[in-house]
Amino acid sequence: PVEREQEIVPGLDARIGELGLDRGRVESWIKRAWKVEQFRDLTSTQFARLGKKLDEWAVQPTEATP
Repeated sequence: PVEREQEIVPGLDARIGELGLDRGRVESWIKRAWKVEQFRDLTSTQFARLGKKLDEWAVQPTEATP
C-alpha cells in the first residue's frame, strides 16, 4: 500500500543514513537475500530482519576504516 511505502521507505533511508551505511549496498543485500527489488516490497518479517542487520552492519568495521 502507498501509505506503508510513505512511512517505511523514508524511515529506512533515515536509519541507513544515521548509521552511516551505504543505501546501495543495503539494496544489493535485500536483492540477493530475498529477491526483493525495493524496500517497499519487503514483508513485515523481512523489514524486521533488515532492521537487525542494519544494527549489525553499523558496528562492523568497514574496509575503509584504517
